[in-house]
Amino acid sequence: MLKHFFLAASALSLIACSGEMDHSAMNHNKQAAAQMGGVEVSGAFIKPPFTGRTTAAGFMVLENKGADIRLVSATSPISPRVEIHTHLNEDGVMKMRRIEGIDLPKGKSVALEPGGYHLMLFDTVMPEGDVDAPLTLTYSDGTEVTMIVPFADEAPESYGSGTDHSKMGH
Repeated sequence: MLKHFFLAASALSLIACSGEMDHSAMNHNKQAAAQMGGVEVSGAFIKPPFTGRTTAAGFMVLENKGADIRLVSATSPISPRVEIHTHLNEDGVMKMRRIEGIDLPKGKSVALEPGGYHLMLFDTVMPEGDVDAPLTLTYSDGTEVTMIVPFADEAPESYGSGTDHSKMGH
């Protein structure tokens, strides 16, 4: 099973969420997440499309604290198609390729970052006035984790820090 995380606006950290942002819901979900083990998400952000374009990119760090598992898909209401991609060096030329998933070995962290694994959000419709959007990750065991992820042009300070955001006070 997996930890679920929800964005705390001041810290840009993700904590387990049942759709509510009150402290009692966060505390309840922290306890459930601690019991389940699983994947901890940190530093998630969506880089908005360049001017005149409609493709956004999603980045984050996935730290697997449970059994081996695989990220198999992602969805968001701001995009009709979200794909998992990687960059490959083919004859000295960097090319982006869709992949069917990302293995998340037990005890390891995998970064979704520019130039490596990442999410591509096609035909993105940017929400008016909002600075974040829902993003759902689906794992090989069928678990779906929905997070609220900020839009940013670059990674937040928490990206790849290794900080256990589930223990931060909110």
